[in-house]
Amino acid sequence: MRQTGLLVILLLLAVPPARAAGLDAGEVWARASIPGTGTAAVYGSFTNHGDDPVVVRSVSTAVAASAMLHESVMEGDMMKMKHLPSLTIAPGTTVRLEPGGMHIMLMGLKRQLRPGDRFPMTLGLGDGSTVELTVKTGDIGQMSAP
Repeated sequence: MRQTGLLVILLLLAVPPARAAGLDAGEVWARASIPGTGTAAVYGSFTNHGDDPVVVRSVSTAVAASAMLHESVMEGDMMKMKHLPSLTIAPGTTVRLEPGGMHIMLMGLKRQLRPGDRFPMTLGLGDGSTVELTVKTGDIGQMSAP
């Protein structure tokens, strides 16, 4: 019985990145959170292999009170974050969420994110479907996927 349980776990770990409605989610990751802060950011790449645009309308995760699409923009000499109500991924294109650009902002963290952690995240799409993701957590200063 123990071997069967181990086999199931190994198979789950071998599942390819999330795919729904022609959307492939590549490596999705977050930086470890700074102790005492209630925020973190999630990054990754999303490729639309379908024939129609894919619209991400919502983001949720059990590790935070809320999650929203954001974009870092320069206004004068100041970097600010702007809320994005949705993210459209055109057919045949890849959108990258990365430090200093678009990202998913986690607010009201329910626990500190530590290097090596994994946590679930759900994308709500414009067609009513959802995509389940697993977010890997890297180091605090990390600039690319762990």
